[in-house]
Amino acid sequence: MSTQTRILPLISALLLTAAALPAQTTLFKCPCVDSVSVNRGTQSWSMRDNRIRAYTGSTAGALDIHGLFMFDLSQVPDTATVFAARLVTTNEQAFGSPKSNPVVDLYYSSDDSWTRASASPTSAMPKAVVADQVIDFSAITHDWPLDLGAHDFKADLQDNRVTLAVRNMNKAYSYVYFIGHTGSPTGPPPYMEIRILPGPFKHVPVGTGCADSGNTKVAMTCRQGVVALGHPVPLNVQVSPGLATTALITMGRSTSVWAGIPLPFPLTHLGAPGCFINCSMEAIFPALSMPAGGAAFEPMTPKDPVLQGATLFFQAVVTDTKANPLGMATTNGVGVTLWQ
Repeated sequence: MSTQTRILPLISALLLTAAALPAQTTLFKCPCVDSVSVNRGTQSWSMRDNRIRAYTGSTAGALDIHGLFMFDLSQVPDTATVFAARLVTTNEQAFGSPKSNPVVDLYYSSDDSWTRASASPTSAMPKAVVADQVIDFSAITHDWPLDLGAHDFKADLQDNRVTLAVRNMNKAYSYVYFIGHTGSPTGPPPYMEIRILPGPFKHVPVGTGCADSGNTKVAMTCRQGVVALGHPVPLNVQVSPGLATTALITMGRSTSVWAGIPLPFPLTHLGAPGCFINCSMEAIFPALSMPAGGAAFEPMTPKDPVLQGATLFFQAVVTDTKANPLGMATTNGVGVTLWQ
């Protein structure tokens, strides 16, 4: 069960202090070094221009045109831990593009041997889909956050190249056009952004949880991948399989101090041995029902540029009257770095 809640307005102090936190990620802007359209349909169509197509046709000589982009990753360290990645493209505003409701998948391909001059229908065949069912191309510039769970870019960092391609999944006549890396039509070329961490973790665990009445250490996790400003944080809270309860999700800016109290703060003397406040609590979300075994929570982050690169910390407080005299158990914390 997934419950999405929108965050309460953060106090000004949280925003200002979070902005002063050091960014824990490094951003690389990787240029597009080649691009082309290839037709996998039955109808022949030569395309070596700078109009990169995601195009389908419904006639007998059906067109199924994919747009390929190749990016240079040589500036990104080979051993880097990729925290987030996205593609940025510019729509060509011509010939009615986007036309007839395109539905576009962005896929990864391991084929980096093609060029605009040599590309054929078998170049850069689809592998993992890293952004699926994209339908809104109303803005001239389009951002494609990439699903790092669908593909691990480590191998691409080693060979310094990566191919991403657009494919229109609408079976009817439909298309959308993008500007390529060079040539006619002209316009801003696409690029790929990769954000890396200096260490081995993406979303960093903080401290440990304590046991609930089923003798399970309650735990919080965060699905790996980008967490952008103004988007939900994909949290999950696990408890004993038979325990159905409620939980409070807290959010803060520190793991060292809260309201002058050093962290982690033990709750033993309050009647919850082994439990800790691991993170500060500048914001607390309303209590949410949690079915037996746990639940997913998706609190929304503020869409405020002051938080870009800041790390916010989340923790859950689980109600459990049988766990201890205090009647609650606390999870570990999770540090989540936000990305614009």
